[in-house]
Amino acid sequence: MRKLSVRISPLGDFEIDPANYARGFIELELERDMSDLASGLSGTLSVTPSVFCEVDGTSRENECGYGASLGYTGATLGDGSSWSIAVDYEQTASVTSTSARADYTRSIMKGAGVSRSSLGLASGGTPQVEQSFEFSW
Repeated sequence: MRKLSVRISPLGDFEIDPANYARGFIELELERDMSDLASGLSGTLSVTPSVFCEVDGTSRENECGYGASLGYTGATLGDGSSWSIAVDYEQTASVTSTSARADYTRSIMKGAGVSRSSLGLASGGTPQVEQSFEFSW
């Protein structure tokens, strides 16, 4: 019988700064099934108004604001995939931010997980690319 041993040695220090930011919010998502409005159109339109307050722990400044999101999710396709688009807007006394994104979501591992690919633009035209995997067991 053989014995297998593994030795792990530290390669360096890894530090994470303490959290200096908090955000509380309330939002209400309103959805409307679009399939009964027009023939051939299937999916869900959503509008999500919100209010929020943020606190910056470094400067101890509080700021509150409002926002909204407008989105459309296409019907689930035969292979378990779907797509969605969304536009977001937020306003405080000192900052206005907007963003847009498109997502493609696909069922993986025989339905035990989801793969999501996202492309978007943040305020100022900053591109955002994201890939995520979610698993349930």
